[in-house]
Amino acid sequence: MSAPWPPALVGTPTVAVLERAIERQRLSHSLLLHGDDLGTLVLVAHAIADRLLNSPAAASAFGPEHHPDCHALRPAGKMRFIKIGEHDRDPGTMREFIRALAVSPSVSRHKIGIVHEADRMNTATANAFLKTLEEPPPHTTLLLLTTRPYALLPTIRSRTLHFRIPANATSVEAEGWPEWLAGYRAWLTRLAAGVGSDKREVADHVFTIYGLVARFGAVLDRAVESVWKQQKESLPAELDDD
Repeated sequence: MSAPWPPALVGTPTVAVLERAIERQRLSHSLLLHGDDLGTLVLVAHAIADRLLNSPAAASAFGPEHHPDCHALRPAGKMRFIKIGEHDRDPGTMREFIRALAVSPSVSRHKIGIVHEADRMNTATANAFLKTLEEPPPHTTLLLLTTRPYALLPTIRSRTLHFRIPANATSVEAEGWPEWLAGYRAWLTRLAAGVGSDKREVADHVFTIYGLVARFGAVLDRAVESVWKQQKESLPAELDDD
């Protein structure tokens, strides 16, 4: 069985485009997968890798994490950087990663290179990777994963095909939302029961919805503020508040 797509993405245009490109052997050799959740990006990368590396008859032979022709590079150390390495035998470095990609595949016809948290490359590491990104070895697909795409060098972003991968929707706990929702449902219930011709009753309905609209604006402002605090953490560090 092939590595599954994240459940929330099944049937979406993103997955349809990827599957069609893989089936037609027209997938770009360098993809930038970016979104808010790194775990979702990893699942998408593994799904792509599995479909490129394994034939339907051998799909259960190797999972993407253990396939000999699937190479992964991750940040390491206290600073969590992707190091360039002093030579191509330094484990867990960009030079060692590039050397592994240059070796002919041992099991599959394809090779996959996955760079986790690609925004953790410094300038030297990114420049060392640039030549391989521009001209990967034959039958090699490179997948760059990041939650901070604009922290990557422009030269890296411009040489990849971008896919925005949405994460599972998460609820926002906005102050006053449950109370507002209860009031709105009560108003709808009264409206469904019918509004008579009494002027006071009509006015009461109008002023009630007017108050609900005003309260909704306040709830929305608090929700936006809450979401913005979360989103700011994924922006490049060099951006100021302005």
